[in-house]
This record gives sequence, C-alpha cells and structure tokens, in this order.
Amino acid sequence: MSEISKNLNYELAYKWLTFDMTYSHTSHTMMSNVETYKDNPAIGLLKPVNGKAYNHVEASVNLQPSFGIWHPAFTASVTKQWLDMDAHDGKISNKPMAVFRFNNTFNTKLAMLTWMMSYTTKGYGRNIYSYKPRFCTNVSVYKAFLKDRLSFQLFIYDLFGTDDIHMSAHYGKMKEMILDQQSTSKVSLTVRYKFNTTRSKYKGTGAGESQKNRM
Repeated sequence: MSEISKNLNYELAYKWLTFDMTYSHTSHTMMSNVETYKDNPAIGLLKPVNGKAYNHVEASVNLQPSFGIWHPAFTASVTKQWLDMDAHDGKISNKPMAVFRFNNTFNTKLAMLTWMMSYTTKGYGRNIYSYKPRFCTNVSVYKAFLKDRLSFQLFIYDLFGTDDIHMSAHYGKMKEMILDQQSTSKVSLTVRYKFNTTRSKYKGTGAGESQKNRM
C-alpha cells in the first residue's frame, strides 16, 4: 500500500518575523527493511515494507529585516518524529534535529554579494540518524549588465570544506549501514543572456476563438 500523509500547517507573520509550524501524520509509510531469507540468519533480504504510522512536527522561526544595502536572514527550525522502528540494538531514539541558517546579502552598486551559513545538529530523519553535526558556508557574487540581459554569478560551495556527512541508516534488527563522506568544495561560474526580454507591443484580438469553440 502506498504512503499516505496528512498535514496541518499554522503560520504567523508580523513584518519581518515569521513563525511556522507543521504537524504531519503518515500512515502506510514505505521503509526499507532487512529480513532473513528462507529463515536463514546468514542471509539478509533488503526489501521495501509498509511501516507503522507515525507523527512528525516541524517548527521554524524566520527573521528577515533590512538595513540599507544589508539584507540578513536568519532561520531556526527543529523537527521531531515519533517513529516506532526496530534497530539492531533495540528501537531508534527519534532524537530531534535542529537547523540554523544565517544568510547575509549585500546589494551594492558594484555587485550583489551573499554569504550563507548553515548548521545542522545531530538527529533523526525517518530511519536515518546523523550522528555528527554539519556546518557549511557558501558564497555567491552576482553581477548584471545591459539592463539585466547579461548576468554573471560566481558560486562557491562549502568554502571551508566542513560539510562532512556522518550518518547511520537503520534497516530493522538485522542491518545498520554507516556512511562517512568527506565534503568537497566546489566553484561554479554561471553566465546568462536573456533574449527578447521586452514583451511584444501587439496584443491578440481573439481571432480564431469561434473556430476553437466549434471544435
């Protein structure tokens, strides 16, 4: 049976402050599980199964003030799930996970510079547990020419090389997979040119409507 999710969302906004909360109830959730093959404990079979229904809550606060050319944005969010799932050492703990983002955009006459930072704590997302926190810093420089027709964007992902991934995936009592992946910093340059940016001065008069109606 396919997964079914019901959501209830509440949002409160005041000027540059926004508070958002979402409650989700998921039934017939699709999970990967390892089971014995023909009652042989030495052989495990990984297959999708319908897990138990569970609840999930996410709350976030977003601040977006503006001070001249400086446009900061701060977001703090926390997620908590109540998933009943077996693990090799008992049950998963459903430890909540928090994410903090702090972006700074400076819109100057020369260019638009954006400094983006994010920090993710340890915690669970379904059957995946991040057992070490993550920190990432991205930088973007944007410049447009010819009345925004031509633009250049330089983007640096993970400037300090700190966005490493450390997680464990639970697949029932028989299997747990550990993943440790080192971050890779990346640099990209995007060049865009927009053609026909002005709208045509000719407007339609409804020609052909009678023919379409007959069809």
